[in-house]
Amino acid sequence: MIAILLAAPGLTQEPDLVVAAPTRGVTVLRRCVDAVDLLAAAAADPQAHVVVSATLPRLSGDAVERMGGPHRVVGLCDNDVDERRLHELGAGTVVRVADTAGGTVQRLVAACGPGEQGPGGVWTTTPSLADRTPDHGPSGRVVAVWGPMGAPGRTTVALGLAEVLAERGYRVCAVDADTYAPSMALALGVVEDTSGLIVACRQAESGVLTDGRLTGLTRRVGDGWHLLGGLSSVDRWPELRATALDRVWAACREEFDVVVVDIGFCLERDDTGAWARQRNAAALTALAAADHVVAVADASPTGVVRLAAAWPALETAVPGAPVTVVRNRGSGRDREWSRAAAACGVRAPVHDVPSDPRRVGRSWARGLSLREGARRSPVRGALAEVSRSVVAG
Repeated sequence: MIAILLAAPGLTQEPDLVVAAPTRGVTVLRRCVDAVDLLAAAAADPQAHVVVSATLPRLSGDAVERMGGPHRVVGLCDNDVDERRLHELGAGTVVRVADTAGGTVQRLVAACGPGEQGPGGVWTTTPSLADRTPDHGPSGRVVAVWGPMGAPGRTTVALGLAEVLAERGYRVCAVDADTYAPSMALALGVVEDTSGLIVACRQAESGVLTDGRLTGLTRRVGDGWHLLGGLSSVDRWPELRATALDRVWAACREEFDVVVVDIGFCLERDDTGAWARQRNAAALTALAAADHVVAVADASPTGVVRLAAAWPALETAVPGAPVTVVRNRGSGRDREWSRAAAACGVRAPVHDVPSDPRRVGRSWARGLSLREGARRSPVRGALAEVSRSVVAG
């Protein structure tokens, strides 16, 4: 006997499926009216298959993942549009209704099969953030800009990199994915009524972030480069969910040559589960998707200590992408700093970006990019060197 949770209120055949199910060896444990109802049922009955239609109210990619993802969720539809949407939302198998309810139940039985269950018969979920394997493909590159706590200059490096890459002819998108101190829009003097990143995540969860729609959510801030703004208020971080973020990074790859993502310092992995929210999902998914990581550290002795302390967490979060260390706000090369970092286990090439507080500070104070407000700053030349490494490998 196969047990299912049925959530297909929009299908005309739904009442007949309930009647026909027992005659085909299927038990309908519960009929759900929306995604919230279904999430509760899926958590209460972890051994049951989940059968869902595209018309289920409040259905999203995040909800599908919390129910168990493609290993557990089976889509049910009667047209091509709904079939496509169910695949986009993460259903592992999509079944088309048959001419009769009995025939549809037989198809569901074949689709459910023995399934993939863990110990005790409990369904396994989709990979956690720690286990995600990036699928980079042949499209654009993602560059994640991270740094330990203490304001080492992540945003300055990220925006500077985006601008110099655009000057080299790449089509670039800078993304503010810092869930602790988002500041890209503020630095550039961009006023946004809504968060572009939140809207992109909502569209990704609804399966409609397709066909070049991401560019329409960005603000063009210079020749060849755009900004996808971050949180307007840090308490809105629960709206950035891992499943949606994965799809946003994939959409960024399709629409831009290089995507520079500014992420927060914290890489702690939050608790997982059907109802868990992960404040660090933006940082962790960006690192998992990255083709190159730029780790920004302050040039002071405290900066190297903080980098060394956070380095193991970075190594765990990055599945194999190369890392470049930027020693920021230095006053010339400091071999002792580099030797101290290496002695603490930091194995990555170090690029020096000099200190130029007068010109850089004045530029950000006026809401100008470095090219606009600090064209002659040596910071730009140093970041041009870093840009060559991040697009080379």
